[in-house]
Amino acid sequence: SARVSSGPWLSLSYQTFEFEEGPLDYLPHTMEPHLRKLGMPVELKNGIVNLTMPFKICEDGDTLTVDQAKLLKLFGHTTVEFRVHPRCYWNSKGEFEVLATRDEPTGEKEAADVEIEDAEDDE
Repeated sequence: SARVSSGPWLSLSYQTFEFEEGPLDYLPHTMEPHLRKLGMPVELKNGIVNLTMPFKICEDGDTLTVDQAKLLKLFGHTTVEFRVHPRCYWNSKGEFEVLATRDEPTGEKEAADVEIEDAEDDE
C-alpha cells in the first residue's frame, strides 16, 4: 500500500470536482465497496454503481485528504504539477555545462571548466 507523507508537501486542489446523483455505469460493480469505504454515497442497482446523492470530492483550494486523493486518482484526475529545473547537463560532446542558477536570470551560460578524470587515471 502507498504511504502518504505528512511532511511539508501538501496536495492542494486546483479545481472543484463533483458528481451528480445517478449511475456511474463506466465503473465495474466491484468498485462499489471501495468507493463506499472512501466516503462516496454509492450503492449497487442491477449490477451498476449508483451515486445516491450529489457528491463533491473537493473544492478549488482545498488541502486534499488521503481519501480525496485516492478518489481523484480513481477517476483519472491529477492535481499535481511536476516541474524539473535542470542546473547542469552533459552535452553531446561529453562536456559538462552549467545552466542558469536560481539566483541568475534564465539565459545561456558558458560551459563550466570542469576536468573529468577517469578512475583509471588515478592508478
